Amino acid sequence: MKNAIAIRPAVSRDAPTISFLLRQLGYEQTTAAVAEKIAASPSGQLAYVAEMEGTVVGFMSLHIIDWMHRPDPAARLSAVVVDAQYRRRGIGRDLVAFAETAAARLGCSSMELTSNLRRKADGTYDFYASLGYRSAQETTYFRKALGKISP
Repeated sequence: MKNAIAIRPAVSRDAPTISFLLRQLGYEQTTAAVAEKIAASPSGQLAYVAEMEGTVVGFMSLHIIDWMHRPDPAARLSAVVVDAQYRRRGIGRDLVAFAETAAARLGCSSMELTSNLRRKADGTYDFYASLGYRSAQETTYFRKALGKISP
């Protein structure tokens, strides 16, 4: 029998758990930084947690971006994580399905995501492939570090 999962918007009191979950992905975000981001979430940035029996066991961040060059907004999953001790119970699938439904309701016709190369070995790529996600061959992701500019 599948455990009952509830998905709800993240709130500031979830910050310690979200910080813990992000560390499992290899991202160091302090509890204070996470709480600040939740409180100041701009329009189009949506953060959700998955709860099981009152315990937050997963997190997902969804961004809706209304690009100038596209006819409809784009949806992007920027983080999906389930606590290691709760994986393989369908929670990640539930989070992604929730994000897809939310994005479609907001007018998006597609969902995109990125996953760090180091995540391939732990099965993350296979997980996304099992949900119908394919590597986009028509684009390349570029990144450049920017220095901080004093005001």
